Amino acid sequence: MTRVPAIPIAKPLERPAFVVLVGCVVGLVGFHLALPLYVAVLPAVVGAVLYLRLRSGEEIGLVLMVAAAFWLYTDARTLVARDFPERCELSRAVVDIHYPVSAHSESVAQYGATVQMDGQPVRVLLRSDASGIGYSTRAVADLELYRLRRDNSYHRYLLSEGYQAAGRIAHLYRLDKKPYTSLSEAMQELRAGLVANFERASAPCLSPEVRGMTYALSLGDRSHLPRSVKERFTDTGVAHVIAVSGYHLGIIYLFLSSLLALGLWRWRHRRLRYVLLFLGTLAYTLFTGASTATVRAFLMSSLILLAAALGRRTDKVQLLSLTVLIFLVVQPLSYLSVGLMLSVSAVWGILTFLPLFQKLITPSLRGLQLLRDAIFVSVSAQIGVLPFLFMFFGRANMSIVWSNIPLMYLSAVAIPYGLILVVMVGLFGAVPPFLLTIQDWLVGSMIRITRYFSLEAASLSAGGSMDVVQVVLYYAIVVIFYRLAARQINAYSPYRHLLDEKVGLH
Repeated sequence: MTRVPAIPIAKPLERPAFVVLVGCVVGLVGFHLALPLYVAVLPAVVGAVLYLRLRSGEEIGLVLMVAAAFWLYTDARTLVARDFPERCELSRAVVDIHYPVSAHSESVAQYGATVQMDGQPVRVLLRSDASGIGYSTRAVADLELYRLRRDNSYHRYLLSEGYQAAGRIAHLYRLDKKPYTSLSEAMQELRAGLVANFERASAPCLSPEVRGMTYALSLGDRSHLPRSVKERFTDTGVAHVIAVSGYHLGIIYLFLSSLLALGLWRWRHRRLRYVLLFLGTLAYTLFTGASTATVRAFLMSSLILLAAALGRRTDKVQLLSLTVLIFLVVQPLSYLSVGLMLSVSAVWGILTFLPLFQKLITPSLRGLQLLRDAIFVSVSAQIGVLPFLFMFFGRANMSIVWSNIPLMYLSAVAIPYGLILVVMVGLFGAVPPFLLTIQDWLVGSMIRITRYFSLEAASLSAGGSMDVVQVVLYYAIVVIFYRLAARQINAYSPYRHLLDEKVGLH
């Protein structure tokens, strides 16, 4: 009797999102190096053969196919930006103006807008000398537009945010309210109204610095923050505190979760709590301007809530990989965003190294545990972002390890408290003065701390530069060190199974 050979069945990928992300990164490298498109055909063919025929080449084949597909996808998505003329002028063009955008120089008004060119919508960033344009308007104007260049750091940032051109309004003929308003536009218009009300109500009690810090911390609006305060936060290495990001969304997430736990403790259906948390974090993300780092944190928190609602375990590598994948699919040029790179690398550092530090140092007192976590969150994040700081800025401030500790505790209270104050003023028109006094002490303490740590005697910075090859080598060495350290701790730990779950060695 002839035996029919068994057909080998490939094992499912352990971390498909990570494998697909690697393929997308390979495709982006080919696109970024401006290699000819026909070069993508060969990886696609080889990848298909490996994926379909060779069991051992399953992941390699998938990576090659994804690389070729994403290469072609990125080229198609960026065609409008690449084919945009060097400079052009439009007469009496119809412009949909969405909302003001913080200017790079913070001295002129800029607006995100959409312009119809040859029947195709083009997203542009416009500056204007005209006042009172406001939110969600439709204008008829003469425009002077120019192509965004990749050799300009600010232009690279605009490309990563989805803009395809920039320019100015030379002459404004007509300005009307649009027949529709998007949810994001409505939320940011609401934010502007709350800021205006709070300015009128709190001006007698709070200094301009404290008011500007309140808007930056809780609302993501830094237009009222004095430049001197921004520079001190940057010099101290804690600029992330005044730029709404995943850190702020995490604090709001914990605050909402605590409120819901108190208010819905009798409800047995936990999914209602997850839905309310999702809606609350979505509203805050849109309310604060939906920055890249905040959207990244919102996506991760949403995936965690979805997994919890479905009763599924979460994998940190899968979560981070899937979040970055969503960014790349929605906006392929988001890889040009320095903010996204810093945000993702910081989260990677925290998820990777914080569990190791927590296992190495295990104080029995709760207060010491909180101090340990505050220190090593900063250290872990710094390990993740260090090469990008050298690559993009040529320096890294090491004093963040100790300056970040008091600011973390103060901002964890000031962020939700400031948001509550602003909303209360918007609802009732005023709040008792002692509530403003508390905010003055919280935010004033943060300003005084950064003023001290910005002094040369209290700061510690390192200078240097890195290219792409050095960044790759850095992460390769860090990952090898992490694996060795994790295995050593795992071998001598009496709580081996707990460590396996934390550092992902199972």
